[in-house]
Amino acid sequence: MLMRDDKNDRARFELARAMYQDGQGEGALEMLDKILSRKPPEGVKRSVVMLKAAIEKARNRWTFSGSATMSILYDDNVNVGPDTDKIRIAPITFGPLIIDTMSLGESSRPVDSIGTAGALALSSIYDIGGPGNWQVTGDGSFYANVMGADEAKRSVFGQASTGLRNFEPRSMLNAPVWIANIQSDGKSLMTMFGTTPSYLYVYGARGEWRFTTTGNFDLRRYVSSKDRNSTFVSLDESVQFSCNEDFTMQVGLTAAHEFTKAEQYEYTSGAATLGGTYQLSDGASIYSRLKYSRSSYEEKESLMLEDRVDSQLVA
Repeated sequence: MLMRDDKNDRARFELARAMYQDGQGEGALEMLDKILSRKPPEGVKRSVVMLKAAIEKARNRWTFSGSATMSILYDDNVNVGPDTDKIRIAPITFGPLIIDTMSLGESSRPVDSIGTAGALALSSIYDIGGPGNWQVTGDGSFYANVMGADEAKRSVFGQASTGLRNFEPRSMLNAPVWIANIQSDGKSLMTMFGTTPSYLYVYGARGEWRFTTTGNFDLRRYVSSKDRNSTFVSLDESVQFSCNEDFTMQVGLTAAHEFTKAEQYEYTSGAATLGGTYQLSDGASIYSRLKYSRSSYEEKESLMLEDRVDSQLVA
């Protein structure tokens, strides 16, 4: 068609868009510049400028982003102490004497504390394929909190990761590998390294359904307690539904197991999550989430009468 009518800018625009989608960005830009040189109508010019901006943005293969946050924390049981001065234990016999309770000192009772926390996150993406194809990702994050006025009561978490990401029209595959370290009270507590692959699929005429499957496999190595060294595996499935342009609901289920050498640390856990997000007109959003989790340990602690089961409800 262009050979018959060199002034057919509509055909030239469609050809430029097809070339861009085929990875021929330079040729597409030449087509668009030729359209602009003819001083087209304002509506045509706007479409050409928008497509040209998208092509030029795609030519820059690097993308960088980052965030920083500060927060205030309150914990009504920072030392995870029992709310009682006596606990029942498995009976211990000394001749005629049987001990089945243990008295706790005041230092073992729950202690509340106010603290501060800060987080920093940086990420980079390098596009190694055509528009929206394969990418190499790199991420780093740092988190620290201090509870009370004692600087020694400090927790620090740092993580770095890299991996591959693939985009398709209705799906995304992400396959990162990572390493992390946790410090407590100024000393290294543990180092973790593993992989967390995920797959996102979008369904529906408006893309209103989003299904995400996430797996996790990591090795955990403790500095001072070798019996706690473990392998952790988990599987998470979440579904997100956009009710309209402003309100989105999300539900999720998680199953996990931590394999350890010492069975009193080995556990199986499950969690269920329900959440919602409402987008306000000024660009801000309101987010709420309810999460219930339950962990069951393989072996009770030596002095405990019952098997250890931990339940938690977070809103």
